Amino acid sequence: MKDDRLYAPLLLSLMGLRPAEVCGLRWSDIDLNAATLDMSNTRTLMGNKTVVEKDTKSMAGGRLLPCPRWCVRP
Repeated sequence: MKDDRLYAPLLLSLMGLRPAEVCGLRWSDIDLNAATLDMSNTRTLMGNKTVVEKDTKSMAGGRLLPCPRWCVRP
């Protein structure tokens, strides 16, 4: 499965992220030194044309998640 192009989104979904949070994740939200993901943004498609980017669904949605240990290994 690791060679599949959808491996990372599937892993993030298994970690509890909503689909809009997976789509809204940016490289700047990932801190490899602290091994964390900052969930503060979502991205959804409206009307098959317009991408809407906004804050998380609720205040509790904005959270700091740990990265798996193998993900941050040098």
